[in-house]
Amino acid sequence: MRIRLIRLIRLIRLIRLIRLIRLICPICPICPICPICPIRPIRPICPICPICPICLIVYIKKIPLMTKKRLLLVGWDSADWKLIHPLMDAGKMPALESLVNSGASGNLTTLEPQLSPMLWTSIATGKMAYHHGVPGFTEVEPQSGAIVPVSAATRKCKTVWEMLAERGLKSHIVSWFATQGERDIPGKMVSNMYCHVPEVPADSDPATWPPPHPGTYWPDDLAELLNEDRISPHDIDPDYVIRLFIPNAPKVDQSKDQRLLQLAKRLSEAFSAHNAAVRLMEIDPEWDFFAVYYRTIDEICHQFMHYHPPKIRESRKTTSRCTKRW
Repeated sequence: MRIRLIRLIRLIRLIRLIRLIRLICPICPICPICPICPIRPIRPICPICPICPICLIVYIKKIPLMTKKRLLLVGWDSADWKLIHPLMDAGKMPALESLVNSGASGNLTTLEPQLSPMLWTSIATGKMAYHHGVPGFTEVEPQSGAIVPVSAATRKCKTVWEMLAERGLKSHIVSWFATQGERDIPGKMVSNMYCHVPEVPADSDPATWPPPHPGTYWPDDLAELLNEDRISPHDIDPDYVIRLFIPNAPKVDQSKDQRLLQLAKRLSEAFSAHNAAVRLMEIDPEWDFFAVYYRTIDEICHQFMHYHPPKIRESRKTTSRCTKRW
Protein backbone atom coordinates (compact mmCIF):
# COMPACT_ATOMS: atom_id res chain seq x y z
CA MET A 1 0.00 0.00 0.00
CA ARG A 2 2.84 2.40 0.87
CA ILE A 3 4.61 1.66 -2.42
CA ARG A 4 1.42 2.39 -4.40
CA LEU A 5 0.96 5.67 -2.53
CA ILE A 6 4.54 6.75 -3.31
CA ARG A 7 4.03 5.88 -6.99
CA LEU A 8 0.78 7.90 -7.04
CA ILE A 9 2.51 10.93 -5.47
CA ARG A 10 5.31 10.68 -8.04
CA LEU A 11 2.76 10.46 -10.86
CA ILE A 12 0.92 13.55 -9.59
CA ARG A 13 4.22 15.46 -9.39
CA LEU A 14 5.11 14.39 -12.91
CA ILE A 15 1.74 15.52 -14.26
CA ARG A 16 2.14 18.89 -12.54
CA LEU A 17 5.64 19.25 -13.99
CA ILE A 18 4.40 18.41 -17.48
CA ARG A 19 1.61 20.96 -17.21
CA LEU A 20 4.09 23.57 -16.02
CA ILE A 21 6.40 22.85 -18.95
CA ARG A 22 3.51 23.14 -21.38
CA LEU A 23 2.73 26.57 -19.98
CA ILE A 24 6.32 27.65 -20.56
CA CYS A 25 6.75 26.25 -24.07
CA PRO A 26 4.01 26.37 -26.75
CA ILE A 27 5.52 23.35 -28.55
CA CYS A 28 5.50 20.56 -25.98
CA PRO A 29 8.74 18.51 -26.11
CA ILE A 30 7.57 15.81 -23.70
CA CYS A 31 7.70 12.13 -24.57
CA PRO A 32 5.50 11.42 -27.63
CA ILE A 33 3.70 8.63 -25.76
CA CYS A 34 2.55 11.01 -23.02
CA PRO A 35 -1.25 10.53 -22.72
CA ILE A 36 -2.01 14.12 -21.67
CA CYS A 37 -0.12 15.84 -24.52
CA PRO A 38 -2.41 16.84 -27.44
CA ILE A 39 0.52 17.17 -29.85
CA ARG A 40 2.19 13.82 -29.15
CA PRO A 41 3.65 13.35 -32.67
CA ILE A 42 6.01 16.30 -32.12
CA ARG A 43 9.26 15.13 -30.59
CA PRO A 44 12.44 17.18 -30.12
CA ILE A 45 15.85 16.22 -31.43
CA CYS A 46 17.44 15.68 -28.05
CA PRO A 47 20.17 13.25 -26.96
CA ILE A 48 18.61 13.05 -23.50
CA CYS A 49 15.78 10.71 -22.54
CA PRO A 50 12.55 12.07 -24.10
CA ILE A 51 10.65 11.87 -20.80
CA CYS A 52 13.29 13.99 -19.05
CA PRO A 53 12.16 17.61 -18.55
CA ILE A 54 15.73 18.79 -19.06
CA CYS A 55 15.27 18.18 -22.80
CA LEU A 56 13.10 21.31 -22.85
CA ILE A 57 16.18 23.45 -22.27
CA VAL A 58 18.12 21.68 -25.01
CA TYR A 59 15.19 22.03 -27.39
CA ILE A 60 14.74 25.76 -26.79
CA LYS A 61 18.43 26.38 -27.42
CA LYS A 62 18.19 24.58 -30.74
CA ILE A 63 15.19 26.65 -31.98
CA PRO A 64 15.41 30.14 -30.47
CA LEU A 65 13.13 31.67 -33.11
CA MET A 66 10.19 29.48 -32.13
CA THR A 67 10.17 30.68 -28.54
CA LYS A 68 11.44 34.27 -28.91
CA LYS A 69 8.92 37.08 -28.65
CA ARG A 70 9.16 39.63 -31.45
CA LEU A 71 7.37 42.86 -32.32
CA LEU A 72 6.20 44.00 -35.77
CA LEU A 73 5.20 47.67 -36.01
CA VAL A 74 3.31 48.66 -39.17
CA GLY A 75 2.93 52.40 -39.69
CA TRP A 76 -0.20 52.98 -41.78
CA ASP A 77 -0.46 56.74 -42.29
CA SER A 78 -4.02 58.16 -42.44
CA ALA A 79 -5.70 54.76 -42.06
CA ASP A 80 -8.93 56.28 -40.75
CA TRP A 81 -11.38 54.06 -38.87
CA LYS A 82 -14.21 55.98 -40.55
CA LEU A 83 -13.10 54.38 -43.82
CA ILE A 84 -11.91 51.07 -42.40
CA HIS A 85 -15.00 50.04 -40.43
CA PRO A 86 -17.40 50.21 -43.40
CA LEU A 87 -14.94 48.16 -45.46
CA MET A 88 -14.61 45.55 -42.71
CA ASP A 89 -18.39 45.43 -42.28
CA ALA A 90 -18.68 44.76 -46.02
CA GLY A 91 -16.22 41.87 -45.73
CA LYS A 92 -13.57 43.59 -47.85
CA MET A 93 -10.79 43.60 -45.23
CA PRO A 94 -10.92 40.14 -43.61
CA ALA A 95 -7.27 40.08 -42.55
CA LEU A 96 -7.51 43.39 -40.69
CA GLU A 97 -10.87 42.38 -39.25
CA SER A 98 -9.28 39.25 -37.83
CA LEU A 99 -6.57 41.33 -36.14
CA VAL A 100 -9.13 43.73 -34.69
CA ASN A 101 -11.35 40.92 -33.39
CA SER A 102 -8.47 39.02 -31.79
CA GLY A 103 -6.63 42.01 -30.33
CA ALA A 104 -7.16 45.57 -29.19
CA SER A 105 -7.92 48.62 -31.32
CA GLY A 106 -8.82 52.27 -30.88
CA ASN A 107 -8.20 55.85 -31.93
CA LEU A 108 -4.82 57.54 -31.58
CA THR A 109 -4.62 61.14 -30.45
CA THR A 110 -2.49 63.11 -32.88
CA LEU A 111 -0.21 66.10 -32.33
CA GLU A 112 -0.21 69.53 -33.92
CA PRO A 113 0.83 70.48 -36.51
CA GLN A 114 -0.09 67.25 -38.28
CA LEU A 115 3.12 66.76 -40.26
CA SER A 116 4.02 63.14 -40.95
CA PRO A 117 7.81 63.32 -40.30
CA MET A 118 7.21 64.99 -36.93
CA LEU A 119 4.44 62.58 -35.90
CA TRP A 120 6.16 59.36 -36.93
CA THR A 121 9.43 60.44 -35.32
CA SER A 122 7.44 61.00 -32.11
CA ILE A 123 6.15 57.44 -32.43
CA ALA A 124 9.70 56.16 -32.94
CA THR A 125 11.17 58.13 -30.04
CA GLY A 126 8.31 58.72 -27.60
CA LYS A 127 9.24 62.42 -27.60
CA MET A 128 7.63 65.67 -28.71
CA ALA A 129 9.06 67.53 -31.69
CA TYR A 130 10.95 70.06 -29.56
CA HIS A 131 12.83 67.10 -28.04
CA HIS A 132 13.44 64.88 -31.06
CA GLY A 133 14.23 67.79 -33.41
CA VAL A 134 12.28 66.73 -36.52
CA PRO A 135 9.74 69.50 -37.18
CA GLY A 136 8.88 68.79 -40.82
CA PHE A 137 9.79 67.36 -44.19
CA THR A 138 13.07 69.16 -44.87
CA GLU A 139 16.35 70.21 -43.33
CA VAL A 140 19.28 72.42 -44.32
CA GLU A 141 22.37 70.54 -45.48
CA PRO A 142 25.32 71.97 -43.49
CA GLN A 143 27.89 71.73 -46.30
CA SER A 144 25.93 73.28 -49.17
CA GLY A 145 23.14 75.12 -47.39
CA ALA A 146 20.64 73.40 -49.68
CA ILE A 147 17.16 72.36 -48.59
CA VAL A 148 17.03 68.54 -48.58
CA PRO A 149 14.61 65.87 -47.24
CA VAL A 150 14.86 65.39 -43.50
CA SER A 151 17.39 62.75 -42.42
CA ALA A 152 18.62 60.95 -39.32
CA ALA A 153 21.13 63.77 -38.80
CA THR A 154 18.31 66.06 -37.65
CA ARG A 155 17.13 63.68 -34.94
CA LYS A 156 18.31 64.66 -31.46
CA CYS A 157 17.25 61.69 -29.31
CA LYS A 158 17.25 57.91 -29.39
CA THR A 159 14.70 55.87 -31.30
CA VAL A 160 13.17 52.67 -30.01
CA TRP A 161 15.47 50.60 -32.24
CA GLU A 162 18.53 52.38 -30.82
CA MET A 163 17.32 51.65 -27.29
CA LEU A 164 16.80 48.00 -28.23
CA ALA A 165 20.29 47.88 -29.75
CA GLU A 166 21.76 48.92 -26.40
CA ARG A 167 20.18 45.77 -24.98
CA GLY A 168 21.57 43.53 -27.70
CA LEU A 169 18.35 43.29 -29.72
CA LYS A 170 18.19 43.39 -33.49
CA SER A 171 15.90 45.65 -35.54
CA HIS A 172 14.97 46.07 -39.20
CA ILE A 173 13.49 49.44 -40.24
CA VAL A 174 11.89 50.17 -43.63
CA SER A 175 10.73 53.51 -45.09
CA TRP A 176 10.53 55.38 -41.76
CA PHE A 177 10.84 59.16 -41.82
CA ALA A 178 14.16 60.73 -40.73
CA THR A 179 16.20 57.54 -41.22
CA GLN A 180 18.20 58.59 -44.30
CA GLY A 181 21.86 58.15 -43.37
CA GLU A 182 21.11 55.90 -40.37
CA ARG A 183 24.10 53.67 -39.59
CA ASP A 184 25.64 51.29 -37.11
CA ILE A 185 22.53 49.52 -35.87
CA PRO A 186 22.50 45.75 -35.23
CA GLY A 187 20.07 45.06 -38.03
CA LYS A 188 19.12 46.54 -41.38
CA MET A 189 17.81 49.93 -42.45
CA VAL A 190 16.07 51.01 -45.66
CA SER A 191 15.22 54.71 -45.47
CA ASN A 192 12.12 56.47 -46.79
CA MET A 193 14.15 57.73 -49.78
CA TYR A 194 14.14 54.17 -51.16
CA CYS A 195 10.55 54.51 -52.38
CA HIS A 196 11.15 57.61 -54.49
CA VAL A 197 12.01 56.21 -57.92
CA PRO A 198 13.19 58.88 -60.41
CA GLU A 199 11.53 59.31 -63.80
CA VAL A 200 12.43 56.22 -65.84
CA PRO A 201 11.23 55.08 -69.28
CA ALA A 202 8.41 52.55 -69.49
CA ASP A 203 9.52 48.91 -69.82
CA SER A 204 13.05 49.82 -68.66
CA ASP A 205 15.14 47.33 -66.70
CA PRO A 206 15.34 48.22 -62.96
CA ALA A 207 19.04 47.36 -63.13
CA THR A 208 19.52 50.46 -65.33
CA TRP A 209 17.67 52.86 -63.01
CA PRO A 210 19.66 55.48 -61.09
CA PRO A 211 20.51 54.12 -57.64
CA PRO A 212 18.93 55.59 -54.49
CA HIS A 213 20.69 58.43 -52.71
CA PRO A 214 23.75 57.51 -50.62
CA GLY A 215 22.68 56.65 -47.09
CA THR A 216 19.49 54.89 -48.16
CA TYR A 217 20.77 51.51 -46.94
CA TRP A 218 22.45 50.13 -43.88
CA PRO A 219 24.53 48.13 -44.41
CA ASP A 220 25.48 49.52 -47.82
CA ASP A 221 25.64 46.11 -49.49
CA LEU A 222 21.83 45.90 -49.34
CA ALA A 223 21.92 47.85 -52.60
CA GLU A 224 22.88 44.68 -54.48
CA LEU A 225 19.65 42.99 -53.34
CA LEU A 226 17.15 45.82 -53.09
CA ASN A 227 17.90 48.22 -55.95
CA GLU A 228 16.03 46.03 -58.41
CA ASP A 229 13.08 45.50 -56.04
CA ARG A 230 11.93 49.10 -56.53
CA ILE A 231 8.72 49.70 -58.45
CA SER A 232 8.13 52.53 -60.92
CA PRO A 233 4.73 54.02 -61.85
CA HIS A 234 5.00 52.23 -65.20
CA ASP A 235 4.95 48.88 -63.37
CA ILE A 236 1.47 49.53 -61.97
CA ASP A 237 -0.95 47.59 -64.18
CA PRO A 238 -3.64 50.04 -65.38
CA ASP A 239 -6.13 47.29 -66.25
CA TYR A 240 -5.87 45.51 -62.92
CA VAL A 241 -4.49 47.75 -60.16
CA ILE A 242 -5.61 51.22 -61.24
CA ARG A 243 -9.14 50.05 -62.08
CA LEU A 244 -9.52 48.74 -58.53
CA PHE A 245 -9.43 52.39 -57.47
CA ILE A 246 -10.96 54.04 -60.54
CA PRO A 247 -13.28 51.68 -62.47
CA ASN A 248 -13.70 54.23 -65.29
CA ALA A 249 -9.95 54.83 -65.64
CA PRO A 250 -9.89 53.87 -69.39
CA LYS A 251 -12.22 56.79 -70.09
CA VAL A 252 -9.80 59.37 -68.64
CA ASP A 253 -7.93 61.41 -71.23
CA GLN A 254 -4.44 61.19 -69.76
CA SER A 255 -3.07 63.81 -72.14
CA LYS A 256 -5.19 66.36 -70.27
CA ASP A 257 -5.58 64.73 -66.86
CA GLN A 258 -2.45 63.42 -65.11
CA ARG A 259 -4.18 62.22 -61.95
CA LEU A 260 -3.96 58.55 -62.95
CA LEU A 261 -0.19 58.93 -63.18
CA GLN A 262 -0.13 60.53 -59.73
CA LEU A 263 -2.10 57.59 -58.34
CA ALA A 264 0.34 55.16 -59.98
CA LYS A 265 3.26 57.02 -58.38
CA ARG A 266 1.72 56.75 -54.92
CA LEU A 267 0.99 53.04 -55.37
CA SER A 268 4.48 52.34 -56.68
CA GLU A 269 5.93 53.84 -53.49
CA ALA A 270 3.78 51.48 -51.40
CA PHE A 271 4.84 48.45 -53.45
CA SER A 272 8.51 49.46 -53.16
CA ALA A 273 8.29 49.74 -49.36
CA HIS A 274 6.48 46.41 -49.16
CA ASN A 275 9.05 44.69 -51.40
CA ALA A 276 11.87 45.92 -49.18
CA ALA A 277 10.12 44.75 -46.00
CA VAL A 278 9.39 41.29 -47.35
CA ARG A 279 12.92 40.92 -48.72
CA LEU A 280 14.49 41.77 -45.35
CA MET A 281 12.28 39.21 -43.65
CA GLU A 282 13.46 36.62 -46.17
CA ILE A 283 17.19 37.30 -46.07
CA ASP A 284 17.50 38.02 -42.34
CA PRO A 285 14.63 36.48 -40.35
CA GLU A 286 16.38 36.64 -36.95
CA TRP A 287 15.06 40.03 -35.82
CA ASP A 288 13.55 41.20 -32.55
CA PHE A 289 11.84 44.39 -33.76
CA PHE A 290 10.63 45.23 -37.26
CA ALA A 291 9.09 48.57 -38.27
CA VAL A 292 7.76 49.46 -41.72
CA TYR A 293 5.97 52.66 -42.70
CA TYR A 294 3.45 53.09 -45.53
CA ARG A 295 2.71 56.67 -46.58
CA THR A 296 0.51 56.01 -49.61
CA ILE A 297 -2.94 56.31 -48.01
CA ASP A 298 -2.02 59.75 -46.66
CA GLU A 299 -0.86 60.98 -50.06
CA ILE A 300 -3.87 59.54 -51.88
CA CYS A 301 -6.20 61.21 -49.37
CA HIS A 302 -4.52 64.57 -49.93
CA GLN A 303 -4.95 64.27 -53.69
CA PHE A 304 -8.29 62.47 -54.03
CA MET A 305 -10.34 62.72 -50.82
CA HIS A 306 -12.53 65.50 -52.21
CA TYR A 307 -13.86 62.93 -54.70
CA HIS A 308 -15.06 60.67 -51.89
CA PRO A 309 -18.83 60.74 -51.38
CA PRO A 310 -20.79 62.63 -50.33
CA LYS A 311 -20.06 65.37 -52.83
CA ILE A 312 -19.40 68.78 -51.33
CA ARG A 313 -21.27 71.27 -53.49
CA GLU A 314 -19.46 74.35 -52.25
CA SER A 315 -15.96 72.99 -52.87
CA ARG A 316 -15.59 74.67 -56.29
CA LYS A 317 -16.75 78.07 -55.02
CA THR A 318 -14.53 77.82 -51.95
CA THR A 319 -11.53 76.88 -54.08
CA SER A 320 -12.27 79.77 -56.44
CA ARG A 321 -12.49 82.25 -53.59
CA CYS A 322 -9.24 80.99 -52.06
CA THR A 323 -7.51 81.28 -55.42
CA LYS A 324 -8.65 84.88 -55.86
CA ARG A 325 -7.49 85.79 -52.36
CA TRP A 326 -4.04 84.41 -52.98
